[in-house]
Amino acid sequence: MNPWLKPILGDTQDERLLHRLEAFSDIVIGFCMAELTFSLGTSNGDLVAPVLALPKLYPFVLGFFTIAIMWWFHNRLFAKFFIINTVMIVANFATLGSLMLMIYFIQAFSIVVTLPNPTDSQIFSAARLYFATGSLVYGLLGLMFALGIVSRWSQLDLADRRFGVRRAFASFMATAVFVTLSVMFNSHAHIKPILVAVAILAVAVAISRRIVTRLVRD
Repeated sequence: MNPWLKPILGDTQDERLLHRLEAFSDIVIGFCMAELTFSLGTSNGDLVAPVLALPKLYPFVLGFFTIAIMWWFHNRLFAKFFIINTVMIVANFATLGSLMLMIYFIQAFSIVVTLPNPTDSQIFSAARLYFATGSLVYGLLGLMFALGIVSRWSQLDLADRRFGVRRAFASFMATAVFVTLSVMFNSHAHIKPILVAVAILAVAVAISRRIVTRLVRD
């Protein structure tokens, strides 16, 4: 076995270290949620207007949805699939760092679109940086699920095997979508082809999930 993939503590899992890693991850995810809320700010003392302003509300909803999904699948990752080895630990920290940057660029986008006269370059640059960091988040999440599945296959029941494989596959597909957007999203002319590509990938994910469910057996 590659020494980078070999469990640091041999065949045993250090439950204390595992719980500390998960607790640290929850703190970072919670910080991202708080940072997202603080970004709403206030408008001349008005506490309601910033929440109802669409340029700030959309990024808040998108960021909240992103963080909530990340927390749920991260929880499942640690419950069933996480192995304490060098690659998994580094990937987990890198995922958390990428998530923080992803939320930052959501905020940056909301600031850019509320400028008096934002340029297309500013808008597209902020959006592309969001997509680039999003591709890192989902790519690393898929990597951790894939490594966990391979390492724990014999210990997982059928439902967990199917969940893990579907999650790894969906994460890699999401990575492909975000990479596509980060590369192509630089002109108004590209918006329609991008939406078509995203729709095709979404359909492919839905179909592939059914195929994966049938292929993964005891």
